[in-house]
Amino acid sequence: MSFEFAERKLAAIMAVDMVGFSRLLGQDEPGTLRRLAKARAEVIDPAVHTHHGRVFKATGDGALAEFPSAVLGLRCAIEIQTRLHELDGEDNAPAPLRFRIAVHQGEVVIDGDDLLGDGVNVAARLERLAEPGGICISARVQEDATGKIPLRLVDLGPHRLRNIARSVNVFRVALPWQEHDDPESERTFVRMAPSRHYLLIPAEGRAIREIPIGPEPLTIGRTPPCPVVLRDREVSRQHCQLELRNDEVWLTDLDSSNGTFLDGNRLSGPALLAHGAVIRLGNQELIYHNGGATPLSSAPQAIGAPDPPP
Repeated sequence: MSFEFAERKLAAIMAVDMVGFSRLLGQDEPGTLRRLAKARAEVIDPAVHTHHGRVFKATGDGALAEFPSAVLGLRCAIEIQTRLHELDGEDNAPAPLRFRIAVHQGEVVIDGDDLLGDGVNVAARLERLAEPGGICISARVQEDATGKIPLRLVDLGPHRLRNIARSVNVFRVALPWQEHDDPESERTFVRMAPSRHYLLIPAEGRAIREIPIGPEPLTIGRTPPCPVVLRDREVSRQHCQLELRNDEVWLTDLDSSNGTFLDGNRLSGPALLAHGAVIRLGNQELIYHNGGATPLSSAPQAIGAPDPPP
């Protein structure tokens, strides 16, 4: 076929691969194949079907599936890893089966029942960055999942993937039983409850990160357990806090070493935020966005922080 004029479409691609397949085969070939077949029949295939997906390529120890949306693909990945985690130990095997999963959304080329192209290749490369039993996603999936799926994401930053011309910003899904976050990583929350209050974090060369501000106070600092971690030496460990009170967002400095600046002025006490307010912490500029004031899609146009205070 001529790929120059091939039919294309946008799809979410999930890549699944078993960890240590060859090693486990060497230890117990019949048992490993039986357990792999059980995982596919009872966990992976049903989850793909439930989320309106389709496995378009299967290998000895992995699979590629397509979904009509990034949200469906990510929900499927979470269901698979959750179910596999729950099944650990049920078959009395010496070592549990572990899979790496990645989800990416991009353009693919249709070749009969198969899918080819950059969208598939990125998903396959991302899968190798996932931890055993974990999930990695691209920034495109993260953007679509914001506000739709209750999970926590660890920003792993831009990665150069083999045979991919551009760098891809990668996020790790912090599953509930995985509690060993990299203290140097920025973390962002995607919450199920809808919110019209957002903290926007511009980043050069990356998409603007949108963090919902919910009923729980949102603490910003340089290290965990702050929900939002900024990698900046000028930011204190616990620098400032955003709090939602009566549908208004208040900003409070937490006795930081270098101060918290709101629209160029150093805070001396709690301050009520107006839509488009610019918050400066060290070298970082954050924007408060009120979704009730203007559509979220227009928020990036308002980003133009003033020069830092002298």
